[in-house]
Amino acid sequence: LYSSTKTVLSFIRNLLVKDSLIIFDDWNAFLEKSKDRGEQLAFKKFCEANPGIKFTAESSYCWHGKIFRVISN
Repeated sequence: LYSSTKTVLSFIRNLLVKDSLIIFDDWNAFLEKSKDRGEQLAFKKFCEANPGIKFTAESSYCWHGKIFRVISN
């Protein structure tokens, strides 16, 4: 999950505009809900590497999904 998420975030980096939505369907893939694994780690590192892009958590769905909205870029 980490490597594929990292690849996609890198690919869409220049496509993100205000109000873009990013939907993670395996956000809580690990029972311990660790931020050091999978999609959560890839998103955390993406945000650190791109401090000019700001996100807000929009909503969650089911037990596994999370949606973020770009609020500035």
